[in-house]
Amino acid sequence: RRIVKTTISGIMNIQLLLVLFLVALLPAAFAHNEFETQFKGLQSQIVGQSLSGPLTKYFGDETINLHLTGSEQENVVIGVQTENSVVKVLDKVELQNADVDIYMTDEVLFNILGNKNQATELGSSLRDGKITYQAHGFFNKIKYLFLVSAMKSKT
Repeated sequence: RRIVKTTISGIMNIQLLLVLFLVALLPAAFAHNEFETQFKGLQSQIVGQSLSGPLTKYFGDETINLHLTGSEQENVVIGVQTENSVVKVLDKVELQNADVDIYMTDEVLFNILGNKNQATELGSSLRDGKITYQAHGFFNKIKYLFLVSAMKSKT
């Protein structure tokens, strides 16, 4: 139980990091032409930042593609790459050889952010299939199966 709580806490640190970066971007990405300017500003703030928490050993060297779909079916792909627990890449491109591809709508993201208990909403969204993922490679499939199962059982 303690390991699950630590795992969930670490997952939330990483997910909140990504979500906080993206929440400022999504309205502009789907509604305005200011996306480029806002993204570059966030990019300069995020790249070079160190990850912290107990799960840095799982996410310290990771390549993630986050696929977001807007209400008008617009798609945005955000590529995030960490190396030695430092964010090396945050770009609006699909990165090659990703460890995992994560799929969700902007509505799901906003529901998670707007919920007082974000961990519960995240677990519920995973359980209900509103967030899906495709891990690549045997080790990553096992790792994400464990992490996602922990998040699903949290709620």
